[in-house]
Amino acid sequence: MRNLIYWIVLGFAWSFSACQDVTVGYLVVDETAGYAKDTMYIVTNTENELQRLENILATFYSNNISLKKELEEKEATLQETKEQKYEELDERLTPIWDAMEEEDADFDALMDQQMAIEEEIDEKYDPILAEIETNIAELKEQQENLAKDMGIESPEILKTQIEEYQMKVDYKLAWVSSKIEGVQGTEPVLYSVVRVKTEKEENIAKFMENVEVLGAGMVCVKYDSEIAGGTYTITLKIENEGRSRILEDIFTIVAKEVPAEEPIPMPEE
Repeated sequence: MRNLIYWIVLGFAWSFSACQDVTVGYLVVDETAGYAKDTMYIVTNTENELQRLENILATFYSNNISLKKELEEKEATLQETKEQKYEELDERLTPIWDAMEEEDADFDALMDQQMAIEEEIDEKYDPILAEIETNIAELKEQQENLAKDMGIESPEILKTQIEEYQMKVDYKLAWVSSKIEGVQGTEPVLYSVVRVKTEKEENIAKFMENVEVLGAGMVCVKYDSEIAGGTYTITLKIENEGRSRILEDIFTIVAKEVPAEEPIPMPEE
């Protein structure tokens, strides 16, 4: 009996000691851990970038005034010509449709007359409509080429970009990346930037003052941080209680310096 008690006490002591050596929780970082988009493009002065985009839109509208006016005129002419066609068609076919309602109507003969009139109207109007539509297509192509020459995909996309930058300026929004993928662990999981590579090492200190990593590994650069323009590649440290991992060169930030521009007045519609 004494031996049994001895072994029970010894086993309990060993179990307690073993538990003391094991860190609770886990941290799993996949080999493919990283970001869906591993590069974030930012500007160092958001208000300057907003003004630059607004100036591009104003310049586009100024250069597009004559094209827009001509396009509107052509589209109006197209609509008027279509209405004329259908009005003339209706006027000439109405007597035939009325005749078809009569009891002794020669339906086949009336159908032949209808088809002949439709062909005659088509021959009269379709070449005119086709020419107008071709002119409209050419004008739209000129507008697209004008946008491309100015480095924009379209005025609509540019407007969306301006709205996004306006919101960023109004609310002083920071630049924030997506969440990191392939990382799981017992909370709290902490992230930090431990190394930075860039073209000029003297720019690293200012960059480190303005970058942080939020929850879920979202890399954040402060609004108008005044960091120098350039490419910054960062190495992250991921850690929780008793565990840590280093992800080398996991994310890149490309910062562009935007000089100030004088506003260009938006032309009247």
